Amino acid sequence: MYSCTTVSFCLHGKTSPYVSLLERSRCSPCKYLFKLTIYDEKFQQDQSTASFAGTLYSSTVYNRSLNSLMAPRWKGKGSEAKALADPMSKIILQLQSSLIESDVGGLLSGCSVLLAVKPEEAELLNHACFGRQIVTAEKDRQWIQLGMEEAFYLCYALKCIKVSVEDCEARNDEELWHYMKTKEAKFPFFYKAYSHLRKKNWVVRSGLQYGVDFVAYRHHPSLVHSEFAVLIISDGDDEVNERLRVWSDIHCTVRLCGSVAKTLLVLHINKNGHDVVSPTCLDNYTVEERTITRWTPERCREDRAAVENGTK
Repeated sequence: MYSCTTVSFCLHGKTSPYVSLLERSRCSPCKYLFKLTIYDEKFQQDQSTASFAGTLYSSTVYNRSLNSLMAPRWKGKGSEAKALADPMSKIILQLQSSLIESDVGGLLSGCSVLLAVKPEEAELLNHACFGRQIVTAEKDRQWIQLGMEEAFYLCYALKCIKVSVEDCEARNDEELWHYMKTKEAKFPFFYKAYSHLRKKNWVVRSGLQYGVDFVAYRHHPSLVHSEFAVLIISDGDDEVNERLRVWSDIHCTVRLCGSVAKTLLVLHINKNGHDVVSPTCLDNYTVEERTITRWTPERCREDRAAVENGTK
């Protein structure tokens, strides 16, 4: 569960909302008005002050998880029942057990890892939404292409595969970590975000086609549409900080997410003074979840009326 507060803010101008969001007391009516919902386990305030059309108001802090933010859009009749009967946590445990028993190994090639697995293991990987199958003429085994975050999660978090580089012996976690960092400087932050969502049983896939880092599904994409378009930012001078610096970035991203029925989820990775020298440093990192949506006055009035009617 997370402490949660909803704050409306105006992005008229080129000011980062993360710098002065809570410092603003007044703003003029503006079409660039958004709602920022902050999810933070350490959030201690009972109320936060925001403004709309020159009038101050307060929003109440309440508790809820990402799962309760919006209703999932299931694909067809019976999809929800199938997902409930076969939860993702159960599928992951089956996959983990199968891969450990088969002692599966992968080959790191460029920025992806190739796995040669049995057909039943390929089915489990697909069911758990790890990697993409490579079509070959072989029938006794199948090839799966994993992204670096997926491969490291299976190797480091689940301990169910081994990864080698250029036909050498399998690398340990430290060696694999350093190798992947050399291939992609943002890998530590992307992996932290990926593992953060995966451990909550969200299915995480590439968000390239939507202009974001990841998209998050409640279950397998064949059963449900993705609910969140995920962007990753971090503290410090890292490259991932270049996103959402100006209002136009946020405006364009939110409009794009809205057009494909997704909520923009920003994961802020805080290193808390620790470096990225080894994967064990990730335990000291914290992740702050924020959702950003457009603020619609008509919808706000409807929601408020519904709440007032429910309390009477």
